[in-house]
Amino acid sequence: MERFVGRDFQVRSGGSWHTPAPDEVLLASSQIRTGPASRLQVACDDGTTVTVGPSSLVDLGTLVGPREESILVRISNGIIGIVAPMRTWSSFGVRAPNLVASVRSTTWLVEAAPSQSSCFVREGQVAVTTNAGANYSLGPGDGIDVDDAGQTPGVRQWGAARISETRARLGLNWR
Repeated sequence: MERFVGRDFQVRSGGSWHTPAPDEVLLASSQIRTGPASRLQVACDDGTTVTVGPSSLVDLGTLVGPREESILVRISNGIIGIVAPMRTWSSFGVRAPNLVASVRSTTWLVEAAPSQSSCFVREGQVAVTTNAGANYSLGPGDGIDVDDAGQTPGVRQWGAARISETRARLGLNWR
């Protein structure tokens, strides 16, 4: 863990939930949950950072693992932002309840709730597959919302207000 705000966050790495030490090293099996006023940031050796926003439940999955292997992070609820400046993995995906976002070196976020999952791309390209099997390609400024039936209005440029609101909710100066 690199940074955190608030006190209502916990980590589970194979055992029970606990409040982590500021410099605690997380394992591939680690899960993170944050309360409504908490955020935290995980820094990886390759320069990738994962920012976990408030009221989130994230399973780091294979984020912490050998280079050149596939990474899959799962978000059940809440919001995460990812900055992956270098490609040290074969593929990088985020699974939310209603979509899977796969990325090439980029900056993007995924927000999840049971009724809707969203993905937004700040820089780079992200491929999104809905649970209904539809495929979409997102570029800079593009976002997509997918409901629990796998339906979406499609790829749209997110307006400044939505981007600003989402960035503020994520916090920790996510770019």
